[in-house]
Amino acid sequence: VLKKEYLLPSKKQKALKNITYKDFNNFKNSLYKTSFIEASLSGNLTLKQAESIFLDIKDVLGKQNFEKKDHFEKNIFALENAGPFFIKKNVTLLGNGALLTIDEGKFTFEKRSSQRVLSQALKEAFFTSLRSKQKTGYIAKSIDVEIEKRLFQIFLVQSNSHSVYDLIARFEIFIEEFLENIKTNIDEKRFSHLKNSIVIELQNFPKNLDELSEELNSIAFDYDADFNFREKNIVALKNLSYEDFLKDANKFLSKNNKRRLAILVEGKIQDSFKYKKAKNLKNIGSYKFNKAD
Repeated sequence: VLKKEYLLPSKKQKALKNITYKDFNNFKNSLYKTSFIEASLSGNLTLKQAESIFLDIKDVLGKQNFEKKDHFEKNIFALENAGPFFIKKNVTLLGNGALLTIDEGKFTFEKRSSQRVLSQALKEAFFTSLRSKQKTGYIAKSIDVEIEKRLFQIFLVQSNSHSVYDLIARFEIFIEEFLENIKTNIDEKRFSHLKNSIVIELQNFPKNLDELSEELNSIAFDYDADFNFREKNIVALKNLSYEDFLKDANKFLSKNNKRRLAILVEGKIQDSFKYKKAKNLKNIGSYKFNKAD
């Protein structure tokens, strides 16, 4: 839902069933008629060697330009109208699933810092509440994501015992109670501890060449070659005050933020406890007068 160009496995399967050998050959022969090359090279290379490799690739692939105006845009879904909304899908699989996405707005280093700290506390609290205490399901997660410079908080549960509507209601009750008691759930001491632990994590240099290459490639092409990106995140976290954090947390999660979208996947549950509509009282019971002894 969040990524416009995302292909579900079912769509890929349908396309694979329909393509012919002729379609495949036509695709193969026309694949590199136009090209736009973005690349990063890392490893035991000099600048001269890297430039030479890139020129070789360019000579092989760069027949005609694939103009930027023709590129697919990485569009991200932004919830603009006031919700909350839900999308429901019925499946034949065992179990139900509920996933709530809260759109927390455009990325800034300051907002991302608040999101990171808040999410660290939410992960533990949501798991404890929805799984350990309420026993709604085996899988219960809360995660923060930043996609194409937009922030989202996601809550999800897979359950074999609770309806999708029950689950999403429990999500909202959890969020409301967490916010009401946020100064207890995250007091200033815990806030500082969470903030410092994230700073230390960001300060850890990538463990190997593969991780470093992936990070540099992402910064180059996803963050406009801002190679101070990691440092800017660290500075924003260090400068984040407890008061600003509380304001952001409220803006993110309170019911005033109606940019909420729930995905409800309803399957089959073995022991379903749910209310049924009583069309006629005579069909479900009768009035009786019990005499006292």
